[in-house]
Amino acid sequence: LDDIAKEYDSLETAYADMKENYQNSLDDKIRHERDNEALKNDLLEGKIRYERDSEALKNDLDDIAKEYDSLETAYADMKENYQNSLDDKIRHERDNEALKNDLLEGKIRYERDSEALKNDLDDIAKE
Repeated sequence: LDDIAKEYDSLETAYADMKENYQNSLDDKIRHERDNEALKNDLLEGKIRYERDSEALKNDLDDIAKEYDSLETAYADMKENYQNSLDDKIRHERDNEALKNDLLEGKIRYERDSEALKNDLDDIAKE
């Protein structure tokens, strides 16, 4: 009977251990399920943030591209205006040089013609 009692105690202890292990396993399973659910929620929130941030970045990049195009167009216009100004300056300098030459030629003709008229008047006065 002592042997049977010891065997019974041993079986009872083993059963209690198995029952405790089973309860611990159930508790672990519940914790894992909660953790998995929390991870799923975190992943979903991360995905939503990623999509929202990606859209915002795409919009920012579109705005930057538009601004770049605008600046590039403005730069091209400024460059063209600068070249036109340089061309105008060169034309004005040529025109001024031509006017100076015309003025100088006119002055020379005036002096020559004045000298000729003076000589003609002198010749008439002598006659």
